[in-house]
Amino acid sequence: MLKKNKSKGVYSYYYFKFEGLNIERFLNELIKNNVNVFDIERPSYKLLYFKISPANYKKLKTIKTLKNFNFTLIDKNGFPKWLEIFKLRNGLFVGAMVSCLAISVLSLFTFNINIYGIESIKREEILNVLKQKNIDINKINNFNNEEIENLLKTNLDKISLVSVSKLGTSININIKEKLKQPWENYESIIAPYNLLITDIEVHQGYTTLNVGDSVAEGGVIVNNFDYNNLGVKFDVEPIAKIEADVWFCGEVVFNSEEVVKYKTGNKIVNSSLLFNNLKLFSKTKPVKFDNYEKVVYNEYIFNNCFLPIKLYKETFYEIKEKVVKHNFEEEKDSLIEKSKQLAYEKVPNDIKILEENVNIIECENGTKIIQTYLKSHITIDTTKDDGEIKNDNSMQ
Repeated sequence: MLKKNKSKGVYSYYYFKFEGLNIERFLNELIKNNVNVFDIERPSYKLLYFKISPANYKKLKTIKTLKNFNFTLIDKNGFPKWLEIFKLRNGLFVGAMVSCLAISVLSLFTFNINIYGIESIKREEILNVLKQKNIDINKINNFNNEEIENLLKTNLDKISLVSVSKLGTSININIKEKLKQPWENYESIIAPYNLLITDIEVHQGYTTLNVGDSVAEGGVIVNNFDYNNLGVKFDVEPIAKIEADVWFCGEVVFNSEEVVKYKTGNKIVNSSLLFNNLKLFSKTKPVKFDNYEKVVYNEYIFNNCFLPIKLYKETFYEIKEKVVKHNFEEEKDSLIEKSKQLAYEKVPNDIKILEENVNIIECENGTKIIQTYLKSHITIDTTKDDGEIKNDNSMQ
């Protein structure tokens, strides 16, 4: 069908120019193949202009004799025009799609953990609590804000109020610490090691300890408060001079018979490939070992974490047991040396050892306990402005 006037409602079309002496033949081919054109203009007997819809343009291209005619595409409108723009700008569109995908993936990650409002609470304490829920930087972190808030309050007594939010790739934690009690303004005198008090003079502060009392490492010797005559508690700076013997112990246990576990060399490996915790691939075999040691590998494949693809692997090593017999007299010297080594490893650099004692305890079934005790003496003196801990010179 040929239409001289433009069809109403046709907004997508191709605009062609036809040149040659065989215009009538060309128009007959269009009619023969049921190709509709419109807005036909024929300014001369050798020149023809027409428009054609995208659907009819597809029919036009199927005409086998099309190559015998000379016509040129002048313009496009509507969908053909947009399609041309898209083809010319496809790199831009693809880049935009890739950027949107990258932003979507990166938004799942956490690259910063911002903590506000802390004074007495250490940043490391908060980060350690977050790691209980596998929350860390450079990882995908899916969590419930309220759950993390309750976890922090439960694990850190100094928190009064806390709010947690995730903004982009950052986790923001706002904390309000509890107000200090009056007696918390001063530090109590704490035992730096396990010790036995040989002399104690308390000038200020509260204590129930006397000469001959033992105090475990980290225990309070003199508190940072006291009571007045009415029994009212008030804060003070503890001032005291304490003399004490300290011991460092190394212990080794000897058994005449020992059950030793060893790897046979047999193993089974089960692995999974995960994308944001969605399983993409899995290889699983049944574990038929009676006893085994399990080693788990769970890491992202890409170090830069751009794609959240993780390899989860479980390796099961077969374990068997055998009984090994020991002779105490043959191993005695090495056991004593090992117990000494363990004891000296506990001694700080500024502590001088005064005595060294080795004790062997006989137990049932041929079991023996070899203990090495290293004795030193320290003075804790806060009566001076620069309260200090002193130790006696070495007697070795």
